Amino acid sequence: MALVELREWDKARHNLQEANRLAGQMRAAGLEADQKSVLRAEATLLHASNRVHEALDTARKHLALLPTATGASLTENFDLVDVLRRIRIYSKSIDPEVCKSASEKLIRIWSDLKSVYPQSAFIKTQHEREVSSGKNACLVSERR
Repeated sequence: MALVELREWDKARHNLQEANRLAGQMRAAGLEADQKSVLRAEATLLHASNRVHEALDTARKHLALLPTATGASLTENFDLVDVLRRIRIYSKSIDPEVCKSASEKLIRIWSDLKSVYPQSAFIKTQHEREVSSGKNACLVSERR
């Protein structure tokens, strides 16, 4: 979200409200409205606005819309990996157990993919990164 990066909070909120309004109209018309991208943007804005608890709640709503099993391809797992990484970031300072759970799920996904694609250097690198960072990903550093 470029507006978040530019700290254009009001414009970003307005765009989210408009996206939610349009999604509501689509559902009212009997069309399917994919909420995942709206939830991702909303969680990003909330986190950037230092509303970490709300960002975590929104990311959990996003997670609930996704399959829990590892998909057969990288593409099938993109949203799941993205939301778990965000949940880990959002929960790190407020709920270490949620952070730990997200880290464990990320390691499981990359382990599953590594077993299906053992020759993939990319998957091997991602797996190693998650395993090594997973040990420290949820530690809150003390600020002095």
